[in-house]
Amino acid sequence: MKLKPVIMIMILAFELLILTGCESGPKEVKLAYKFPTDKKFHYKYDGEINSTIYENGKLVDSGEKPQKISYTMETAAITDDGNGRLHYVYSTEPSGANEIAPASAVSDSGVWSTDFVMDPRGRIIDIIAGDETSAETIDYYKKLFEQTSPMYPEEPVSVGYNWNHTVKAVLNTGTTDASTTYKIKALVREAGYDCAVIEYKGTMFIPLADNLSKDPDITASGHDRIDVEGVVYFAYTLGTIVREEETSHVVREGILTRGKQEINFKIDEIRNFTSRLVEIENL
Repeated sequence: MKLKPVIMIMILAFELLILTGCESGPKEVKLAYKFPTDKKFHYKYDGEINSTIYENGKLVDSGEKPQKISYTMETAAITDDGNGRLHYVYSTEPSGANEIAPASAVSDSGVWSTDFVMDPRGRIIDIIAGDETSAETIDYYKKLFEQTSPMYPEEPVSVGYNWNHTVKAVLNTGTTDASTTYKIKALVREAGYDCAVIEYKGTMFIPLADNLSKDPDITASGHDRIDVEGVVYFAYTLGTIVREEETSHVVREGILTRGKQEINFKIDEIRNFTSRLVEIENL
């Protein structure tokens, strides 16, 4: 006896329901940093910088520098409003130390530390650096993090969700938008954790401090333009990043002035790095 078409459709639909595990709709996850006080996170950072330097339009230097850095992160304190004060300690070879940290913050052994106050959505609220770090350096990084903070959505998200973070950057030449777009590309297992794969792409503009040089007789004007593209593996149950890959194009342009002499300078850099979680230490 032949089955009627409608019965066959019902059977196929029932079999499909079983094969798909009875799921209805996309899976949603909550993106939020957690601040455990009983754990220390150990990371490895591998990067490379390819830079070219010009003065008054003439090439004066170029080269590549590798970076290999180990760093740890732990929660030093939790504020009354639920933000975390995160203590970072970095260790690197002396030849590469100044490429990541301000020169004034790195010791002769290539070790330095910084504390960041962060809210669960990823916004950097404050930076507490070493006593030797200049106020201008801290101000530069505050402006940078203001533009790069992801500001994770308050609501749960699913694959395909995207959002934008835009701030006004005030430069000597005027005000411009610094904007980064984020997208949930996939939900995967990475390094043993359930992760949201977050792709991002954006442009930042950071004004340079007048006393860019250590020489008190030299002043500077100009800004950095940073075009960045990368991917983050955010372990949403753990509440932290377990892997990040990024490529950025940094162009620093400006004028150095010493007395009546002016030098138009340009530093063009391509930076690539991968950062990954290698161990979680119980305290």
